Amino acid sequence: MDDSGLAKLHAYAKLAHLRRGRQVEEPTIYGALDLETSAYEGGVKEADSIANCMPGDIDQDGLRREFLDRSSEYLSGTRGGRHVIATLMICWPDRVKILVAKNSGFTNADRELLNKTETSLRQMAATPGHPTHMAPIGSQFGLVLLDESSGLWATLLRHQKPRLIECISDLQQTLKKHFSGYLGPKSSDSGEAADAATLTSHIRSLGGLLVNRNPSELEKQSNLVNKAYTIHRHHSREDFDTLSPEGHKLRRDIGLLGRLREEFNALVRAACQLPKFDNLSFVSVEHKSKSKHKVKEWTLTQAFQSLGRRLDDD
Repeated sequence: MDDSGLAKLHAYAKLAHLRRGRQVEEPTIYGALDLETSAYEGGVKEADSIANCMPGDIDQDGLRREFLDRSSEYLSGTRGGRHVIATLMICWPDRVKILVAKNSGFTNADRELLNKTETSLRQMAATPGHPTHMAPIGSQFGLVLLDESSGLWATLLRHQKPRLIECISDLQQTLKKHFSGYLGPKSSDSGEAADAATLTSHIRSLGGLLVNRNPSELEKQSNLVNKAYTIHRHHSREDFDTLSPEGHKLRRDIGLLGRLREEFNALVRAACQLPKFDNLSFVSVEHKSKSKHKVKEWTLTQAFQSLGRRLDDD
């Protein structure tokens, strides 16, 4: 059986498990995610400029794995284990296809996000002069250009609203209970470089964003996510432990809020560094459970026939 046939068989196996409320891999508990480092450790660091990345320096398999892992989180608009999302990447010489399955079915918002992600990532991959090819992804300059040019970030924020509301609420409760002195009006722009600013300055800026009622809800959430991402990226657990015995709780909540930017960046890295993403497509694999006629389960023989193969003892 060739690689394409094996990929299809793998996809069928995942879908069969999802239809029964199960999944092939071990489930990942969202709150227990390792927030210390990105899952992609074999390739170029996130802060590096994509323009300086040579093809031979990139661990493409590692980047593909990170893309699939982060896509599953990226497409889940709520926290908790109610939704199971499975993704599978199939690569051809001239194109890349991502199969996406969700046990609870796809909403219109899910489909909108998939369509916008597909269009935006294809544009990034196909345009050598796109800002994401010239600026470090983690830099403020790169983020501003990316957000204004694609609109993908705004679409993602709207899709992730329930998840962000929970993360922001958890962060507010932790600050009120253990770090109330950091909540209060303060400019979010400290004037210091991200790696030079003190942790207390960063947290005060974050606290100021939480109580700031001037920006729109979308802008406020964007500022909070980006600020949380910056804090978590540049300050270790040991830094937080110097503030309070409860410092690890604050870093956990900040990390969960900022994780959305990490997921977003992972997809952008893949689009700009992996081949054939200029011909990328997302396919939502849906099961019509409300059919009037009960769908008969496939036999093993029928499954092999759909792959153009004959089941025999060989």
